Amino acid sequence: MANEGSSILNSSDSVDSLLNRLPKERFWESEDMYNWEGVWLTREYLEAALAFKSHFEACDDDIILASTIKTGTTWLKALCLCILQCQNGGADKEEEDILVKYNPHTCVPTLDALTYTMNSNPDFSGMPSPRLFHTHMQYNVLPDSIKNSKCKIIYITRNPKDTLVSIWHFYNTMFRPNEEPFPLEKAFECFYNGVAPYGSFFDHVLQYWSQSLKMPHKILFLKYEELKKDPKAQVKRLASFLGRPFGNEEEVDKVLWRCSLERLKNLEVNKNGLSPWTTVPNSIFFRVGVVGGWKNHLTPEMEERLDQIFRFKAFTYLSGLSPSMADKVSPIPNNGNSAEALLNELPRVRFWDAMDICQWEGFWFEPGLVKSAITFQSCFEAHDDDVVLASTMKTGTTWLKALCLCILKTHCSDGVEEEEVDILVKDNPQVHVQTIEAMVYATKPHSDLYTMPPPRLFHSHLPYNVLPDSIKNSNCKIVYIARNPKDTFVSLWHFFNAIFRHNQDPFPLEEALDCFCNGVHQYGPFFDHVLQYWMESLKRPHKILFLKFEDLKRDPKGQVKRLASFLGRPFRSEEEVDEVLWRCSLERLKNLEVNKNGLSSLTGVPNSSYFRLGIVGDSKNYLTPEMEERLDEITRMKLGSSGLDFMYEV
Repeated sequence: MANEGSSILNSSDSVDSLLNRLPKERFWESEDMYNWEGVWLTREYLEAALAFKSHFEACDDDIILASTIKTGTTWLKALCLCILQCQNGGADKEEEDILVKYNPHTCVPTLDALTYTMNSNPDFSGMPSPRLFHTHMQYNVLPDSIKNSKCKIIYITRNPKDTLVSIWHFYNTMFRPNEEPFPLEKAFECFYNGVAPYGSFFDHVLQYWSQSLKMPHKILFLKYEELKKDPKAQVKRLASFLGRPFGNEEEVDKVLWRCSLERLKNLEVNKNGLSPWTTVPNSIFFRVGVVGGWKNHLTPEMEERLDQIFRFKAFTYLSGLSPSMADKVSPIPNNGNSAEALLNELPRVRFWDAMDICQWEGFWFEPGLVKSAITFQSCFEAHDDDVVLASTMKTGTTWLKALCLCILKTHCSDGVEEEEVDILVKDNPQVHVQTIEAMVYATKPHSDLYTMPPPRLFHSHLPYNVLPDSIKNSNCKIVYIARNPKDTFVSLWHFFNAIFRHNQDPFPLEEALDCFCNGVHQYGPFFDHVLQYWMESLKRPHKILFLKFEDLKRDPKGQVKRLASFLGRPFRSEEEVDEVLWRCSLERLKNLEVNKNGLSSLTGVPNSSYFRLGIVGDSKNYLTPEMEERLDEITRMKLGSSGLDFMYEV
């Protein structure tokens, strides 16, 4: 996206083209926002963010302050300014104090919201070091130069309840100064669903938190509440991280007095001054600043929903675990850099009391799959005419493989109708379209795939973020199939029971649902997997075709024509469409001898395990109303305003 960003900034038409591909929401009935890389931004801020990501070059001694909105940004800017510029005997007189002359935002501008909105390629070369900047961007979209240099990042966050209330007051002052406040209930839903400037509060915080755990020497993670509770200790911690430890207690007290919220709020520049960047009154950046003010605004139901989503986000994002499963995580020894050492360093749980799975790159895999996926990443070279099928488990993979085989590999279009030459009669689709990380690289790490005739047809269960770069960057095509989460879950439950518990009682459905909802299953989390491909398909519809199992069941002709056209093999007649649909019908495939009684030559799994009912809505026969509501709530939470939805009956 950085390359695309650098090129679109000079073209209004290209910006319009990008915006047309992005999900859009009307924020607070006041301005349109667009979802780019999981971050919600107005057009102006999106252009600035793209310029920031493309052009900013960090220096090793830069200091980047980071935060989502209304979490203590102004206070952090003041503290860092004072520590860096006023600490060592300077500015003893009030008239020399930089905070008396300027609001902190004037001295430490927010790059993506102020600097790059006015100039797409500003010149920072004249700034004295260390340069002090701020950003509201999520970690995943920061410029690479910030991530890869030795510059330091200081992140400040605040509890979500006070953050929400502070945002509500701030935007009412900004957007509705002479109107009734925007309804708190509607503002709550925006915040809860992550439809707010700079995206989901929880994702924003958790990205920096997880990175601070990996790189504590680079990222300092501060909490507003701890600054309020123990300001001396936290400011000493901040100064030490900045390489400016205090020489005595008097220096600490001086910084705390100069930067106290009460003093800052009552300085003339902040009481009556205007921001030179935005003409916003400086007073807007100061309100109450207390911890727990949310209690005067939020209902118990709002409080409970925020508690629930935070628990869900924290455990699924950082470990994939629910609190009840936390004691099952294996310890993490620290060994060398080999594949085995990597596996030892990954969080690990026991899945269904049957096998270990470990978390790698945000998803859960059987350990052997991590090794083969890394080999796949390293060794696979995509061809421009390759076709890569992708899916998470039990979403219609076998059906999609059969359809693509029939369209690409058979000669039905030339009138050859004899069953004995039908490739699907001889072999299960898995034999001809192997899941590459599970069947190819797991058994032959140095597989030679160059001799395959074009177009090469592969499949992967891997999430988009860990696909080989050659697949992402080449002209090969990706076809992804998804299915509604309820039927997917029930199908997974049956499949894993058939594999792991063939002669035993089924694994308890309630426990299986906990695993699914928490994303702790092979190739999980389900929602993250689906959303990655969905968002990429919106950006690059010429490269990625996103299919839904339910659409294929409801309108097979329309969807198979769409598939064939995407593959560059459009049908020439309705008879050709009918023939492919008959050959690939789930009922026919299920009753072919090779699928009724055969075993996979690759895995030893009965071919019949890949076929069950294949109907839409079967989950109703298994899930209680409480289970359905739980899945509905997670679906709303995860898919939010992405534009992706599912059907549960046809």
